[in-house]
Amino acid sequence: MSKTVPPTALCGARRPGWETGPAIGINRIPCVQDAGHDGDHVNAFGQSWPHTPKLATALLTLADKLATLRPSAAITERLVLAQALVIAVQLLGPGDAAEDAERDLLALLPAVTGQTRGQYAEELRDAAREVTR
Repeated sequence: MSKTVPPTALCGARRPGWETGPAIGINRIPCVQDAGHDGDHVNAFGQSWPHTPKLATALLTLADKLATLRPSAAITERLVLAQALVIAVQLLGPGDAAEDAERDLLALLPAVTGQTRGQYAEELRDAAREVTR
């Protein structure tokens, strides 16, 4: 008689910048390690990526978005604030968790001082590196 083993919860984390959308394409395949694992994430293809705190992921996602779309255009504080809210909700879903994450994210955002979107994206990447230290 065989014994049924209950399934283990999987981590499910996706690479930073690839969190939303269907799991189509190798970069969107989630981590298949047990939930709460230590060390790097690994997908079903054996590709690995470092564990990144959610705030760093949010900063990097915002940086990628700004650097990809019109990187030489001027950045505005309104755009940064609006995108921060969108990203917080995308990463954590609506509700108290997203509001808390948005508040934490806003505290980490560099000041808008006339930079281009590309320059601001680099400052966001620097801020993300500080979060992971």
